[in-house]
Amino acid sequence: MKRLLVIFALLLNITALSFASITQKGRVVVYVGKEELVPGRNISLRINGCESVVTDDEGCFEMALENKKQGSPIADIIIETPGYLLVNREHFDQWKLSKVKSMELILCEERLYEIIHNINLSDVTSFYQKTYVESKEDLGSMFDYNLENLDNYVDDFTRLHIISNDELNLKAYKMFREGKIKEILELYEDVNLLEAYKENLRTNKEKDIRARLRAYINLLGMSAVPDDYIKSLDIAKQFYELNPHNEYVALKYADRLFALERYDESEAIYNKVRKSKNLHYSSRALASMAVIANSKGDFTKAQSFGLQGMSRYQQAVAKAKDDSLFLTEKMILHSSLMLSYMNSNDRNKSEHHMRQAVELSRKLYDYFPYTYARQHAVTLNNAAVVCRTFDLSEEGQNLTKESIEIGKILVTRSKMRDSKILAMAYLQMANMLNDTLTHNESEAYYIKAEQTYEECLLSNPIAYRGPLAACYENHSILYMRDLDKYRDKAEQYLKRSRYLLEEIHKTMPEFAAFPLSMVYHDLYTVFENNDNVKAIYYAKKGLNLLEELSNKYGDDMLPYLGMAQLDFAKALVVDRQYAKALSYFESALVALPDNPEVLSEIEKLKEIIK
Repeated sequence: MKRLLVIFALLLNITALSFASITQKGRVVVYVGKEELVPGRNISLRINGCESVVTDDEGCFEMALENKKQGSPIADIIIETPGYLLVNREHFDQWKLSKVKSMELILCEERLYEIIHNINLSDVTSFYQKTYVESKEDLGSMFDYNLENLDNYVDDFTRLHIISNDELNLKAYKMFREGKIKEILELYEDVNLLEAYKENLRTNKEKDIRARLRAYINLLGMSAVPDDYIKSLDIAKQFYELNPHNEYVALKYADRLFALERYDESEAIYNKVRKSKNLHYSSRALASMAVIANSKGDFTKAQSFGLQGMSRYQQAVAKAKDDSLFLTEKMILHSSLMLSYMNSNDRNKSEHHMRQAVELSRKLYDYFPYTYARQHAVTLNNAAVVCRTFDLSEEGQNLTKESIEIGKILVTRSKMRDSKILAMAYLQMANMLNDTLTHNESEAYYIKAEQTYEECLLSNPIAYRGPLAACYENHSILYMRDLDKYRDKAEQYLKRSRYLLEEIHKTMPEFAAFPLSMVYHDLYTVFENNDNVKAIYYAKKGLNLLEELSNKYGDDMLPYLGMAQLDFAKALVVDRQYAKALSYFESALVALPDNPEVLSEIEKLKEIIK
């Protein structure tokens, strides 16, 4: 018995030693163009939380990791030699540390990658212009929204070209450079990739066919033909269904649905993955579910998902003994929680999560400026909303200035996609300056935001009508502070907003009804003491919309319905329609109980009617 205990003790020591450290071997290669990879000499690397290493003349390195074991997930790889982009970063979402398996890092100089990516994006954008914008064919609103995701398709296609040595993909890329998108699609269709993938699911060919499928799906998304775009989603779905237990594939498909605002479909997949034993994937799925809940206005659910995700994240960190893991997911969780607590008016918790989100976002941006610039700018914009909500004007303005500078860089890379980030930053700054009554500076930023959105509108009219309408409506508030002086300008911007929202309302009433009702309310306010015919017209328009919304959404819309009833009743009083006005004041009292203005008007009208 004693001997068995000694053996057991020795086994414990061996286990402890194996967990204490592991040496991960690897090699760095650098893409230098024309499908050529060369050894990455003298590249400084660090796995987050570990000491740096420098590659040798062959690009090789060995990295000793403390408190790690075989099969542990890897933390972010930081390239400490500035100016390089890790092209195959997504491989490390799935990488497990190995004593025997060497990992390969494929780098590209950021400058070279940006040139290649921008040329590809320019070619595709030009193709869109010829086949879609200039043809003036109505291809549907979903297709217009897809234009914003062109950068994603092109980026993935460009990276695949760099990291894949598959002959079919290399041939397709050469044809792509010649603008032969239709011919490439025929090339992929001839080999029936889905059938080939089914047949080779567990063979050595699986990796190459998977790369072909990804390239094919991206090209379908870039083809500017609605049927191809729908087909790309269908193939992506079938690829996911062929890999029902592959949680990484599931997350990629869910992310694509999420980017297209198909929240219910993406949430169903995230909901499966959140139960995963893989704590990384589980926390990532919960982070996305929190974002979806926020977008739907269900802030209690967003907080629940966010806190569950944070718990899973902490379990993963404790298990791996590495608090540098999964910083992106942690940042998204903090971002979701800051917004949900802001909307629940919990200032302390919202501010706490805001500062955590900004700190993590800035850290990721400092490590990987090319990769995380967009995410950092969005995080800063969201944090500025929190600052504005809780009267942290100086902090909010500083965050927005930082976002504006990053936005200017982003627009040089992808004007079509990232102009909205810059425009939002301009709009945030204008709103904060408006709050501090800094009229001229605020007006200048509103104009910058509008000019940026208006440029976007030229190439993608449907996707940008809503943001531009919101910008015009926000701008009008600047002038509504002093209607005696700026009534004409307030009316001008509100009518611009009204026109765009009415166009959206024709095809997508669920998106436009509420903001349009608010614009009608503002127009009523502009004409309230100036032109009662117009005041009645806009009050009635707003009331009609809010009655529809109230029937659909119930008590959530009650305060706004009461406001609209009050507007209409006051306009009717000016028109001397006293009995009708009284009935609307009494209806408003249901939505706005004990409101002194409503009670006072009811008493006055009762006296008049007597």
